[in-house]
Amino acid sequence: MNFFKTGRATAYTGGAFRRYLRLMIPVLVTFSLMYFFLRVDAYGDSAQKKLNKKMWTDVFFDGLFGVWIGGDGANDTWTGVTWTLGIELIATFWVYLTAQTLREYQGRQYIYLTMILTILLINLI
Repeated sequence: MNFFKTGRATAYTGGAFRRYLRLMIPVLVTFSLMYFFLRVDAYGDSAQKKLNKKMWTDVFFDGLFGVWIGGDGANDTWTGVTWTLGIELIATFWVYLTAQTLREYQGRQYIYLTMILTILLINLI
């Protein structure tokens, strides 16, 4: 809404950057806590076996990048359950790009409605 009120490009570029931070910081905290509890063997031997090759740098890398590019849920200790976050981040960028592109177009509400209906129909199929 700030972009449509002010027309400043910083409204959506800043929003996109803040969105990444709002998603990334909780992921890093969660992965760090999970790594700690796995290291102290709070989940049992099977979890420890999965973690043997993981280092704290893996936690950091996966929190910054691995979640957003997708993790292999079958072979990965933690990024498999966060598969939706990459989709959410891409969708945010898509919304910002669409808003910026259609800002000056008078009939943009019809395009927005068409996009929403298309997404709903794709989900129904």
